[in-house]
Amino acid sequence: LPKDLVAAAALSEPEVEPELTAAVHHADFETLDDVQTVTLESEFADYVVDPNAGGVIGARLHAYKNEERTDDMELGAIEFPILAVRAREAASGWLFTKPRLEEQTKESVTFARGVIGHPLLVEQQVSLSPDAPYRLKYKLRVRNTGSQRIDLGDLRLSCGAMAELGTAKGFMGAGGMDQRLDLMPAGKTKPKTYPIHKIAKLKAEKIEELSTSEQQWVAVQNKYFASIVTPTGGFSGVELTLRDAADEAESELIAGYGFLESRSLAGGEYTDWEFDVHLGPKIRDVLQTMGQNQDRVMQFDLFMFFQFKWMEAISSLIFWLLLTFESYLPGYGWSIMALTVLIRTIFWPVTHRATMLSRRLQAVAPEMKELKEKYKDDPQRMQEKTWELYKTHKINPLAGCLPMVLQIPVFFALFNVLRNAIELRQESWLWVTDLSKPDTIATLGSIPLNPLAVTMGLSMFLQQYLTPSTADPNQKKMMQFMTIGFMFMLYTMPSGLTLYWTVNNIISIIQYRVTRAKPEGNDEQPAKS
Repeated sequence: LPKDLVAAAALSEPEVEPELTAAVHHADFETLDDVQTVTLESEFADYVVDPNAGGVIGARLHAYKNEERTDDMELGAIEFPILAVRAREAASGWLFTKPRLEEQTKESVTFARGVIGHPLLVEQQVSLSPDAPYRLKYKLRVRNTGSQRIDLGDLRLSCGAMAELGTAKGFMGAGGMDQRLDLMPAGKTKPKTYPIHKIAKLKAEKIEELSTSEQQWVAVQNKYFASIVTPTGGFSGVELTLRDAADEAESELIAGYGFLESRSLAGGEYTDWEFDVHLGPKIRDVLQTMGQNQDRVMQFDLFMFFQFKWMEAISSLIFWLLLTFESYLPGYGWSIMALTVLIRTIFWPVTHRATMLSRRLQAVAPEMKELKEKYKDDPQRMQEKTWELYKTHKINPLAGCLPMVLQIPVFFALFNVLRNAIELRQESWLWVTDLSKPDTIATLGSIPLNPLAVTMGLSMFLQQYLTPSTADPNQKKMMQFMTIGFMFMLYTMPSGLTLYWTVNNIISIIQYRVTRAKPEGNDEQPAKS
């Protein structure tokens, strides 16, 4: 054919983009030998990195025993390697070549893998952090080894998985949540908590919302251990999942993933991400060094169902006192008792005044009864006469609420500390083998026998019996039933909490008897109007 016709035919054909399959730069990976796992060793923990899986598949904690106390505590799951990365969309998910070890020491490992079918090289470095124990530094680099620009799309990074410990949950989980994920929204200082039962019930709208919500960090945790991944610049979204464990004998696993926003790479370019990772026990001082409120996974700021900074301050003081007492006493059980005695002593003046007020109210009870009978058809007049009676006998009924109001924040602070502090885990006291669990010494059929819980219930009944009341018989019966119900609610609580409550009741009874034995002068027998 004439040359001009050949040229015209060539111009009319569409340009064909170079195929990205079987990229040439991956060929050398196929000849590599298989790579074994690499263990990063430190004084506190050993971390097992699997370059084939692209992440950390296990952590062995030297200072903590497993639940059976037969070996070191181990975290992680082989099927959920923490820090492993792939494309976010499953349809475009990545398959990797064999890994190539770039550098390896006892403190760090660097490896690279090619993405099959794409001219992409994924380089990963996992290192022990010198900043704090149980801390890892992670660097991720994705390199475009081709000549064409590539839009990576969002990447999906594993933040780890966590199995339950089987710790004491108590009534409605009041003893502490065993499995949950915490997310710290961008620009916020309070994390959002998703317990395992909520993760299982997430609706499609909420899942979609979370997938596009920016987060500073993701924490996958059980009651005492956590995997907290904090990327420089944060995540562009998250995914929370609930999966069955590979071993049928194990419980369900919760897992979390963070999304890294898409980046575009020209040929030969690369892009980097850096991460601060905590994988180990929830030690408050250690978590505080991470610098983005990661220590709030301890939930020291809880008051009822809400979070307050001032509550965290009170809990922190209680926690410091607990640790201080323990440094002088032989164990945390005695430390809890000493802390309880200190708190009851501090509140002695206000409880004393409340007890004296109850004596005065009891003394004027006959006159109150007369007023109710005399002015039963005139509520306004009865109220006026009641206040006149209080004024005559120097009674301020609102003062009786003061001790309770002052003690409520302290009680919740103690509650926060005693149910979350890993320091109480597997700590013994007298017959108690673990202050983080009920003090069961035997079972009657299927009913556990917990001496501390029984003692706590008996002390509550004794305290109620000794305290005079002007309530009618029906109200008294209601209070007794409430006491029984309260004892059942606390029966399966951690024994550290039960110990506090029992000692608190006993001291309250002693203080009340001391106050009752003290004469009050003329105020004890109010004069008739």
